Amino acid sequence: MEAFINGIGAISPQDSLDGLQLDALPVLVNSSEVKSQEPVYKNYINPGKARRMSRMVKMGVTAALTALKESEVEIPDAILTGTAMGCLEDTEKFLNAIIDNDEQLLTPTAFIQSTHNTLGAQIALLLGCKNYNFTYVQRAFSFENAVLDGLMKLEEGSENVLVGGHDEITKGFHKLYERLEYWKKEEGEDILQSKSIGSYAGEGASFFSLSKTKEAQSYAKIVGLDMLYKPSNSSEIKAWIEAFLVAKGIDSSKIDLVLYGTSGDVRFDSVFEEMKLEVFQNQSSGYFKHLSGEYATSASFAMYLTANIIKKQSVPDYVLTSEIKPSQLNRVLIFNGYRNENYSLMLLEKC
Repeated sequence: MEAFINGIGAISPQDSLDGLQLDALPVLVNSSEVKSQEPVYKNYINPGKARRMSRMVKMGVTAALTALKESEVEIPDAILTGTAMGCLEDTEKFLNAIIDNDEQLLTPTAFIQSTHNTLGAQIALLLGCKNYNFTYVQRAFSFENAVLDGLMKLEEGSENVLVGGHDEITKGFHKLYERLEYWKKEEGEDILQSKSIGSYAGEGASFFSLSKTKEAQSYAKIVGLDMLYKPSNSSEIKAWIEAFLVAKGIDSSKIDLVLYGTSGDVRFDSVFEEMKLEVFQNQSSGYFKHLSGEYATSASFAMYLTANIIKKQSVPDYVLTSEIKPSQLNRVLIFNGYRNENYSLMLLEKC
């Protein structure tokens, strides 16, 4: 299954809505205070409708509309979203209202807007789209499953599909997961040199307009996707990667750049270092979570970054982690991992 990325809309801690700025210095996600750079929403959404939307919904809708506009698609044949936590801000509002109002006189709005499929439904309502609409909620596999469904829809005959991943950070969420040692206690660490536990929390919304047809504005082609859940050891991960490459008929030497999901958590990042030495020792390597932060659907940001790198045929220095620089960018492999439980591979090619 293959698909061309014909349009992208991404809102992240970087100034990403207008595409990757190769010459601009990035915003490093190295504290709990880094949030997404949000645009002036009235330029994208009717202000009357936008005031009823939560921050996450406005981010997702803007990213989705941008992707569709860029690909010149008015109504997609399918809308597929992936999210691990849904619209947390509205969830917290509703739960706090239960406590504050002693479980009485509750307004249903926050509850209705807190469900995981809120964003997919809102996009459909704004577009007047009555086609296939599905939201995947499989934690760190949410975005990957949305992409997989999109590829299958195209294989079945759909002309184009809209695929996206989104998750947000709230104070309550950050505080709760801080107790579970998800986040770093110290700010300003270089995640490549980190020797401490935890990562830096991130957020974002990235949407992609996919099609079986290559267009003049196409970014890249998705040629492979696979997932691995709770591997027992690094040998299983290595065998899985090698099997993926064999299935695609590609030797590891044909990969021009590997983008690793290094998060700065000393408990989990050793896997990426092992695979660099055992499978991709001669390949250029890079990372992306210093730009997006760690969150369950961060692979959507990685796809945004990779698609732009391939289209522009240039890798920013702030992405590379190896002395080996790619002489060409025909194939880029995204190798993501989330807390040593969820691993995914996404292979993109120049189109």
